[in-house]
Amino acid sequence: MNLPSTSRYSTFWLMLGAFLCYTGMYAVRKSFLAGQYAEVDFYGFDFKTILVISQVLGYMLSKFLGIKLVSEMKSEKRSQFLFGLVSFGVAMLLLFAILPMNLKPIALFLMGCL
Repeated sequence: MNLPSTSRYSTFWLMLGAFLCYTGMYAVRKSFLAGQYAEVDFYGFDFKTILVISQVLGYMLSKFLGIKLVSEMKSEKRSQFLFGLVSFGVAMLLLFAILPMNLKPIALFLMGCL
């Protein structure tokens, strides 16, 4: 199949944009793994394990929400929505930094929901 040059051009920029968005958000999402939580006990569980589980549960919920919300959203609003989600994720990371230990999993769950 031969695509017109404008279609190839658009496809290239869409693929590049998607790749950069994913790469940028992956860097934001995984930064908490650099921390050491060896001495933190969270109700008898390893704290880092609780953080990973809470974030994965947020990811799971986001997939279901994304299917519904993005498919029904007008295309003009998608860039604003994406910016809002990235901002929300960064805000949850800031909350993660200042919240007490027992509330940190909630911040990661909400960050995963984006």
